[in-house]
Amino acid sequence: MQVHTLENMDHEATPVQIGEPFHCWECGSLDQGGMFLIIDHSPLEAYANHVYYMRLACGHNPRCVRLGDAIAPLRPLDRSIDENLACVRDGLAHLAPAVPPDRQNQEPVSKIVYLLVAGRSGPAIARVSLKRPAVDEWGLMLQLGSDTGVTGMEAASDALYLSVLRAGNISLVRVPYSAKQDIMREDLPFSGSVRLYPQDPRVPGALMMLSSWTRAPSIYRFEPKGSRVIHTDLWPAGPYDDPQNLVAVNATALGTDGALVPLTILYEKGTERDGTHPTLLMGYGSYSILISPVYSPLWRVWLDRGGVLAFAHVRGGGEYGSLWRFEGLKVGLANRYHDFLTCAQYLVDQGYTSPDRLAGMSGSAGAILVGGAITERPDLFRAVVIESGLLDLRRFQNTA
Repeated sequence: MQVHTLENMDHEATPVQIGEPFHCWECGSLDQGGMFLIIDHSPLEAYANHVYYMRLACGHNPRCVRLGDAIAPLRPLDRSIDENLACVRDGLAHLAPAVPPDRQNQEPVSKIVYLLVAGRSGPAIARVSLKRPAVDEWGLMLQLGSDTGVTGMEAASDALYLSVLRAGNISLVRVPYSAKQDIMREDLPFSGSVRLYPQDPRVPGALMMLSSWTRAPSIYRFEPKGSRVIHTDLWPAGPYDDPQNLVAVNATALGTDGALVPLTILYEKGTERDGTHPTLLMGYGSYSILISPVYSPLWRVWLDRGGVLAFAHVRGGGEYGSLWRFEGLKVGLANRYHDFLTCAQYLVDQGYTSPDRLAGMSGSAGAILVGGAITERPDLFRAVVIESGLLDLRRFQNTA
């Protein structure tokens, strides 16, 4: 990315470069003061990335604070940027004056930026002073494990709120600004998926959407006073949003290499494990993408007729954080469809279905998953469904 300004506005606007060009992978949004974050990556052979907190000044060089040096070296195993810096957030930067001054360093919080950084040991929240932005001056507020992911972070007046992923389920974590208060994993009405909405940093608490495999999405608010989760009625419940006749089972299938592969199974109450049920097994396993717990009324067409739906959370996805993803990359690519086969065999062994009633389904990069599975074990499936699949990558450039 190159930073430009427009001059001679009375005539034809001409872009003029100001400052050095950035190799920009991700740019944060502008705040009220015109400041924003830029992720700048150095050439890949340097294995280094940088984050800048910048203000553009028209006709002058940008006012820029560099937050540390090479904060997340690119790993030789995988040079993709998403596991290193795609999780950077601008935290409190734009509306931080609503938060009380930082007591430890007696600085207004508007001089503090909170960054969510994906590192080798797992996601971490760093507290960065714009007056002392070097990495060795960063304060570590929270360190999560390598089997954990963070799907969202929002700033309120009382704390940072994170949606934290582990084993396919997402929980709400409250990280107070004061070190004297405990970091809490808050209790939710049910287990499933949490999506944080943008917060007003002048207001305490968090607004979020909750859903599960058997409950339609709805909007809730977390109130820090009393640690209460309140239904807002902003999304009124429909008559079919909470079906009582559906069952969601979170199982674990043991792979041939000892990996424990999460498997979600949906069916109607009263379904017998007699091996007779048509079963659709789905998965993806690419780009750290998580198959989130979410309910769709369309599934009732299948489930009400005695069918079984299953979701294989294979390696290459994001269910157990960055480590789970890396085990499905490159030399570990076969782990994806081996995990899929493990889940398929589990469904047969546990009596949910039989090979002549089992189908696999995926699309795009997930075609590697089901394509590899049916190629290696054609006896285990009656059919597979591949949507917009990437199968023959040697000829991919010749396809539409």
